[in-house]
Amino acid sequence: MGETKNAEAADSPSDSDILKEAFGVWGLSVLIIALLGVIAQMVPIIADNLLAFVAATFLYLPAWALWRRRLELHDFGLTAQPVRLGLFYLFLATIISLPPFIFGWSLYQTHVKNKAVDLNLEKMYRFDRILDGRPEFPLDTSKLSVWIEGEYLVLVWPGDGPVEVNIRLGPPERGVPMKQVQGLSISDDGLRFGSRGRLEVKMNGDSTWSRPNAGGLRFSVRQTQSIRIDANHPIATGRWAAASDNPIEEKRTYWWWLLMLVNQLVLVALPEEWFFRGYLQRRFDQVWTPTWRILGTNLGWGWIASSTMFALGHLIHNTSPDRLAVFFPSLLFGWLRARTGSVLAPTIYHAVCNVLAQGLVYTLA
Repeated sequence: MGETKNAEAADSPSDSDILKEAFGVWGLSVLIIALLGVIAQMVPIIADNLLAFVAATFLYLPAWALWRRRLELHDFGLTAQPVRLGLFYLFLATIISLPPFIFGWSLYQTHVKNKAVDLNLEKMYRFDRILDGRPEFPLDTSKLSVWIEGEYLVLVWPGDGPVEVNIRLGPPERGVPMKQVQGLSISDDGLRFGSRGRLEVKMNGDSTWSRPNAGGLRFSVRQTQSIRIDANHPIATGRWAAASDNPIEEKRTYWWWLLMLVNQLVLVALPEEWFFRGYLQRRFDQVWTPTWRILGTNLGWGWIASSTMFALGHLIHNTSPDRLAVFFPSLLFGWLRARTGSVLAPTIYHAVCNVLAQGLVYTLA
């Protein structure tokens, strides 16, 4: 819907040429992203901006392939038009699919994973997302690694020599004790609890924990309102091990929702939707004519192929089979693309789903 004939009129390559181009662009993207992951281990500026480099790859490669054939990008869905139609189906997809997903996810966590789920808005009152998540091992031995994992603030120093850290935790709302400290030691595959640590940490100016050997410490920050960390060494934060200001000063807020949504839209959803739904799905549809009528929309093998390649792409930096589950929401992204003729609706819906998935993780007790 909303497609023009310009894409076919401007250039008329054979079906085999189109397939070679599409699979070639996808294969080149896989190679570039894999190389970026390797280079990121050695070049800090790549590691700190890996998501941006991946986004640029997804945005540019399809555009380059289409420009070579003098094709218009808006004929492949890189347009907001028709806005009203896109927003209508975005709203429809959201209210129909997300409540059952939340319910099913809660059942899975409680009955399969045996975890407690607390769907409480207070769970969303969090520190900046830059601190969230454990980074991949091995850690950068030149930086003090700091992250929040669950209700704990974790500090790990994997390098040589002493590091002095001053931590100030803002007062908890309900008198929750702050001096819940556990020592950590570093193993080949991650962290273990123990008495080892090579940190000298002073918290709130009056309590000091010193671990002279190796590893780190973790502190309970449950209901703590603010964090200030001042170290005499460079700091890396969160799952991306991004270079951080020193000192780190963070307060709990609800604003991370908006910041995360913008981040997802610009660096994740738009590049991926343009690449897989705008370009690949459309290219495949030009070869394999959609003949299936699904919920008022014509779909075909291009819909399946692009979603399969989308799922496989998620294994590049993380080979866990769980990553392949993105195939199923990808089918809905592809349906939205075909129904509206634009990547507008699937892009926004994709970003909302990612933010929701992250928010649900915070509800686990």
